[in-house]
Amino acid sequence: MTPVRPTRPARRRPSSPSGRALDLHVDALVLRGFTASPRRIADALERELGLLLAGERLPAALLRERRLESLDAGAVVLPSDATPGQIGRQVARALYAGLRR
Repeated sequence: MTPVRPTRPARRRPSSPSGRALDLHVDALVLRGFTASPRRIADALERELGLLLAGERLPAALLRERRLESLDAGAVVLPSDATPGQIGRQVARALYAGLRR
């Protein structure tokens, strides 16, 4: 499957407890093995990741690096009947867990 390129930049400005703002831009989302709508998955991922980043302290990876070239969510196991929203939320949580390492 080809990368999903947002038609508009995915920008979120969650503020951290320290008062800092974070500008998040997802350039490409590579999804392999999914038959659900890539756009709907990307939209759900963007929403969930924005909520996760706004709700807690910034993850260690974002405090260390000003820019991350890539982030691997690892293997995400989902039921075969998962909706695009469920897929996007699970992938966002996996990415967020990777940021916390």
